[in-house]
Amino acid sequence: MYTSERTSSIAVVLESGNFSDMLDQLEFLRTLGRQDQKVAGEVESAKLQMQETRNSTRRTRREVAATTREVAARTAEQRAVRDRLAWSQRELATARRDKRATLAEVREDKSEMLGHMADLQAQSAALAAKIRAAQSSSPVPSTGAPSASGFIWPVHGVLTSGFGWRWGRMHEGIDLAVPNGTPVVAAAAGTVIVAGWMGGYGNLVVIDHGGGISTAYGHNTSVTVGVGQQVAQGQLIAYSGNTGHSTGPHVHFEVRVNGGAVDPMGYL
Repeated sequence: MYTSERTSSIAVVLESGNFSDMLDQLEFLRTLGRQDQKVAGEVESAKLQMQETRNSTRRTRREVAATTREVAARTAEQRAVRDRLAWSQRELATARRDKRATLAEVREDKSEMLGHMADLQAQSAALAAKIRAAQSSSPVPSTGAPSASGFIWPVHGVLTSGFGWRWGRMHEGIDLAVPNGTPVVAAAAGTVIVAGWMGGYGNLVVIDHGGGISTAYGHNTSVTVGVGQQVAQGQLIAYSGNTGHSTGPHVHFEVRVNGGAVDPMGYL
């Protein structure tokens, strides 16, 4: 810029017709120089400003992109929370329905069982009377009592219910869970005084062992002995089942003294 201005000044001096023209021309050149410098400065400033604007735009775009990603992440998180909440609510509703259904089923089962127990108590009273009548009309000699080793288990099963009070009612024997058709044997030698169907007991066998002691075997599929038959300890008398008032395959085993039920575990 300086070299060009100097060259122009020399040319003006050489080309000027007089000193006054030369001064005017030089002043004009200086004015042009100042304007050129001003324009160049403005252009440079505009370039810098444009670059800053570009940089600011890039920063803004990055910030907008980051904000957009953050909003998207929060939206996804909120959606996931809503989904989990909805799932939990559905699970809770299902659990409540299941609980109500289970409670209703338990109440129904309990009501049914209480009805069965009431029937069994009535049947038990009838059985006690029947045993006492059989023992008084045809007493078995005391020599027909159990062997010296005591009573044996009628079946090898799982003890699922013991003797005693259950749901406010007396359970007058023990329950031994076994599959249907399991051989049932006499706990001791004696005389059969009941063999056949008896209400809630289902297919029932009762054996009089003498001395006022008798045993009962309930819920059988079938019996293999008859009334008045003498049986030995361990002899097959029935096949287990689920007859009468029964909630599953098992043998209901009772020991009675003079017709009244006592805990069988004291004899086994």
